[in-house]
Amino acid sequence: MAHSSNFKDPWGWSKLETYEQCPQRFKFRYINKLKEPDSPALKRGSIIHKAVENYLNGWNNELPKDIHKVWLPRLKDLKAKSPMTEAAWGVDKKWKPLPDWFHPDTWLRAKSDVYYLEEAELNLIDMKTGKFREPSSEQIELYAGTGFSFFPQVTAVNVSFWFLDQNVPPTKTVYTPSELKAVQKMFGKRSEKLYKEKAFEPKPSGLCRYCSFSRQKGGLCKY
Repeated sequence: MAHSSNFKDPWGWSKLETYEQCPQRFKFRYINKLKEPDSPALKRGSIIHKAVENYLNGWNNELPKDIHKVWLPRLKDLKAKSPMTEAAWGVDKKWKPLPDWFHPDTWLRAKSDVYYLEEAELNLIDMKTGKFREPSSEQIELYAGTGFSFFPQVTAVNVSFWFLDQNVPPTKTVYTPSELKAVQKMFGKRSEKLYKEKAFEPKPSGLCRYCSFSRQKGGLCKY
């Protein structure tokens, strides 16, 4: 059954990923604004993120205890760099940075857990909890491309993922300015589909087992 699209909001990685996985789930979440329950893992992740933010900003000098001990010295080193935390970035359709992501021209929103500048390089860090899972290369590219909009003078953007529950080294991906300009162009084309979509048909897959809108979970979807 066809539906009329009224999606006019800014997009971000979660919205784009949801849409590409299942347009109907995107409609339920971001157009109809239907709520999905938070999992215990998500709630714990939010608590850890807040504790790390408090520590890095000096608002609380105690390191978070509910993480793997291998990260404690890394967090101490990171704090010494006086990083910026929980940056809410908004850009317009030309990737021009805006004062905040509630600006009326905001087209894309992205949040950086932690960032700092060092030797003309922008370093972005995304904090993760739970099991180790290979970071999405596309998510990494989008974060890097957005950060580059705010710091176009840098010679490189380094993106690292820190899995705070695991004894694994930080992942690191490095992008040059020319690569990031191509990334921005690519995401500009991909995001166009969000605003042109009219049908928002379901796209059944193995991911349906995790969807709170699925028939198995008593949701609105027929699958």
